Amino acid sequence: MATALTTGSFSGMVQGMYESNIGDWTVRFLRVTAALYRVTGLLPAGEPLRTTLRKHANDVLAGCIAESHGVTHGSAGLESKIETLLGFITVAHTLPEVKQENFFVLEREYRASVAEWARELKTRAGREQQAVHATHQAPANHVPALAENPPQEPAREPASKGKAANERHRAILERLAQTPRVKVSDFYEIFQGISPKTIQRDLQELVSKNVIKKEGEKRWTIYMRGGNA
Repeated sequence: MATALTTGSFSGMVQGMYESNIGDWTVRFLRVTAALYRVTGLLPAGEPLRTTLRKHANDVLAGCIAESHGVTHGSAGLESKIETLLGFITVAHTLPEVKQENFFVLEREYRASVAEWARELKTRAGREQQAVHATHQAPANHVPALAENPPQEPAREPASKGKAANERHRAILERLAQTPRVKVSDFYEIFQGISPKTIQRDLQELVSKNVIKKEGEKRWTIYMRGGNA
């Protein structure tokens, strides 16, 4: 005659899985292992499946404990052990000594435990990734110190432009050596292809160095040699 555990024994034990330590997959595996021992205890002592089911249940529990201590990583190893155990539970459905509903509940609880464990692994991986990401970021309130009034490097013209300017300066001085007083318009004719703005900048630079002198304004401006020429 098939035997079923009473509501106060096996069913009560399974109910306890939901009422306590929700989210603690290690405890859940421990509870379902205890439930399997209770169910297989209804089998005759000489029944080979009794020993086989308990052996594989112990392997699953050992794998679970190893995972909880970080000994292994990933779900493949533990899931493989559970699938092996579930295969033997399926065979046990045919045993006349125990009602099939007990083994159906065991199978359901093992699969639910695996699902909860997989969620825990995913959560753990997320926390580890966040920790690694945090170590590579500066604190949010960290602001690098800035030097007060950092020195500014003077803007430098490209070498080609500087060379061209020097050649124009030399041409200006040569013209003033030949003609003491030269109008600005004369320089425009000398440096054809050069913009008036560039020519005026060259003249102003020489004036600032007192190499040449300037009289008048705008188009009536006249340039002559200065004291440093």
